[in-house]
Amino acid sequence: MTATSTDRARCVVPFCRRTTKRFKAEWICGNHWPLIPKAQRRVWGRLRKRWRRYGPEAGVHFDARWWRIWDRLKREAIERAAGIS
Repeated sequence: MTATSTDRARCVVPFCRRTTKRFKAEWICGNHWPLIPKAQRRVWGRLRKRWRRYGPEAGVHFDARWWRIWDRLKREAIERAAGIS
């Protein structure tokens, strides 16, 4: 059985051809992840660690913070890949 485009999730950076398993809704590939400043990646890591430890009890407004930081990471990866910043 061959994989179709619906079986895979593409990197969020436009024109990037890297894919991963479909269980992830959005994903930044290994080629573009290092383009994000280390300080922002550390913030993301601390947030993920907090989620793994506490789960749904991670805090008030945790989901809003999660998506706000994720959107910032996506924007940074796209801008750096395009050479904007």
